[in-house]
Amino acid sequence: MASPQVIWQLSKGFFQRNNPLEIVMRSTFEAVHNLLTFHSKIKLLRYKFMLAQQQLNEMEGHVTNNPYEVRGDKLDRAF
Repeated sequence: MASPQVIWQLSKGFFQRNNPLEIVMRSTFEAVHNLLTFHSKIKLLRYKFMLAQQQLNEMEGHVTNNPYEVRGDKLDRAF
């Protein structure tokens, strides 16, 4: 059976690496921060979505108005 000193040292090392009080405090602060910044994160995601949609529309416009024709494996000028 292990001596009480070994058990004490192992438990002390475990709690130094995995401090439960620090983990609870950090998760609480992160939850409060997420609640306070939720609206700005939604605004940022909306902006990113609109930007991606605009880029997609521009790319579709370039594809439909392409002056090149695909002939086999080559791109040739249509005029």
